[in-house]
Amino acid sequence: MSGTPPPARPGAQSRRATVAAFAGTALEWFDYALYGLSAAVVFGPVFFSQLGATAGVLASLATFGVGFAARPIGGIIFGTLGDRIGRKAILLICISLIGVSTFLVGVLPSYAQIGVAAPVLLVALRLVQGLGAGVELAASLTFVTESAAARRRGVMSSLVFSGQFIGSALGTLTFLIVSSSVSPEAFIAWGWRIPYLISIVALIFVLIVRATLRDSDEFLVERAANEIRRFPLGEAWRFSRRNLLASLLVPSAQLVGAYLFVTFPASYLTNTLHFTPATASAYNLSLTLSNAIAIPFIGLLVDRFGTRRVFWVGVVASAVLTIPYFLLLQGGQIGLIIAAGVLMYLASSTLLVPQGAFARALFPTRYRLAAFATSREISSAIFAGPAPLVASALVIAAGGSQWLVILFFFIALVLTVVGLLTARPVVSEEAEVPASALEAASPRV
Repeated sequence: MSGTPPPARPGAQSRRATVAAFAGTALEWFDYALYGLSAAVVFGPVFFSQLGATAGVLASLATFGVGFAARPIGGIIFGTLGDRIGRKAILLICISLIGVSTFLVGVLPSYAQIGVAAPVLLVALRLVQGLGAGVELAASLTFVTESAAARRRGVMSSLVFSGQFIGSALGTLTFLIVSSSVSPEAFIAWGWRIPYLISIVALIFVLIVRATLRDSDEFLVERAANEIRRFPLGEAWRFSRRNLLASLLVPSAQLVGAYLFVTFPASYLTNTLHFTPATASAYNLSLTLSNAIAIPFIGLLVDRFGTRRVFWVGVVASAVLTIPYFLLLQGGQIGLIIAAGVLMYLASSTLLVPQGAFARALFPTRYRLAAFATSREISSAIFAGPAPLVASALVIAAGGSQWLVILFFFIALVLTVVGLLTARPVVSEEAEVPASALEAASPRV
């Protein structure tokens, strides 16, 4: 007698997988939106007050990048386990690491209370978050694309990415409501902790939803055929080095852009243009809400035209919009900054949505999660984590000008192009698991 649920109808399994992936990704990005805004606005005076204003901001932004250093380790460890024991177990583990760490940040004493132990503990919690985040998105996308019908993989995986934007929007909105409801002094003293503490409720909900799932269709068939590998990442290195490189390079512009157009502007608006934290939050909220609405439509385009064509649209749009965006940001007119940010972030999303279906085509099931999670999270550690800190440092080095930041993004965009030209898909985007194979692979109850 097995506790694994019997085979669901293909459409029902796909919908359940998407809901579970969406909920976890939304929680992850609720947490990361909070942390990104807190790093830009709060953590300097709370955890790095001994360094002074400018150095404190840079130090707090550096902790934002620390989590990305742990992500490749999480990708390797949990991606490997996901190819060996299943996608479902890893989805439960990774969201637990993320959610519990976020809650603990909310109860962490300040530097004034416990001295240097405060920033040390903050960094430690950020590292644990990074370990869980190192496989959350890759596992969610793998789970969904391995369960969805071929004609729906683009839109179903786009809903996972919508979880990023909706979670980020909720995190930003929560930050905005709390920061606007109390005085600036009260917010720095205790108000910023409230969103971190209430996140535990969402964690409990996500764990309940994910616990009801069975594993993905393609993994069940692979396991039934005794195709599970002990060292899946080693096999990926042996047989798919070219696609590992492509999987690392393709997300580079989107990863840099996601943080360059959200976290960096939040810091720039408050510390250089002297807008309030509420204005910076409103900017972020506008970007995340507009893109949450647009993301499913980009997914439909992926299903209609294929991953590569949508990628190229994103490359061209990003190249055209980058310089106007930064010129408007430097101009200081908040309405124009928000409008330009929405368009720029939409271009970045066009580089994001095809990634799930694209990764499925790059790697076979037996080492897909290990290869996808590891390569993407190495890319995150290289490009996304340092992006806000690098951008701030480049502005300082250029005497307040942003031309070095623009160059930074264009370098990432070129690397994305190289990745697209390098990739050689090995699994058809139209391939599906036959119903008879899934029925034979599923446990009897």
